[in-house]
Amino acid sequence: MTDFQQKIICSKCGLDKESSFYGSCKTNTSSGINISVLDTIKVRESLRIRKFSEGISDFLCEFLGGWFPSGDSMLPDGVDKSRSIDRVKDEYHEVVKKYGSDEVIHETCEPLSKHQKNSMGLFSILKGDTLYFNKNAVPVWNEITASLNNIPAGFFDNRSAEKEVLFNALTTAEIAVFDMLFHPNTGIIKNRIKLFDKPAFYVLYEIITLFLISTFKNIRPQEADELKEVFINAVGRTEECNALWNEFDKFYKNNSEQIKIILSKISAYTGPLEKKEESDLISAFRGLVVTFIQAI
Repeated sequence: MTDFQQKIICSKCGLDKESSFYGSCKTNTSSGINISVLDTIKVRESLRIRKFSEGISDFLCEFLGGWFPSGDSMLPDGVDKSRSIDRVKDEYHEVVKKYGSDEVIHETCEPLSKHQKNSMGLFSILKGDTLYFNKNAVPVWNEITASLNNIPAGFFDNRSAEKEVLFNALTTAEIAVFDMLFHPNTGIIKNRIKLFDKPAFYVLYEIITLFLISTFKNIRPQEADELKEVFINAVGRTEECNALWNEFDKFYKNNSEQIKIILSKISAYTGPLEKKEESDLISAFRGLVVTFIQAI
């Protein structure tokens, strides 16, 4: 949102005045015009925290909270959502509020096992979109995380901070794909999911992960370059990932230009994006950067 403010000031002392005669200077003085332009940029954030147990691949508890696009023209500013899942206690609780207010749009509190069964009814309504996602996006994600988990145990000795950054990038990329882009209720491009096959999901995960690592380069350049190499070698798609990294690396100090690259990659699969989709994606990826930086 952009605001303009105009003031008439005394050319002699620089203070505000309302007429040619200025009381403080006690004389007629020439006037200057001071114009201020104020531009406000909204940054929206989301956060996911998971608790794991040794020897168990899936999480035990999860908390997800923050801003998400609504996918509803009646809620153009998106929504504030909090969701907690406890597999041990069999609990599911989700609250969706109108963005920036306490107005509750939707709330669910029930046993997790019951929620999973109820969700199947919703999934069937979505013309197989969620089934398609589960058959294409989820296996690709599992393969990428398995590749990272297969890095030799000693590799990250004395590099615990770098390991944390890398896995935070992966978790944030998961939030982007699972919730921000393709969530069946709020995903920005949920209706275009069938335009992405398995190779396209590989590219999508790689784009977002490398984008976040490139953002980290503003904080610790050498570590970011090392993490890029670790990620690329682990997923085994050296040529494709290096090409993506080179595109991002040109603009690692300019997130806006990097987000333009992401949007061009997405539109290569979806075709031209609608203005609202483009606006929501830009806002969401800006928020994603904030989420990632705060997590590290």
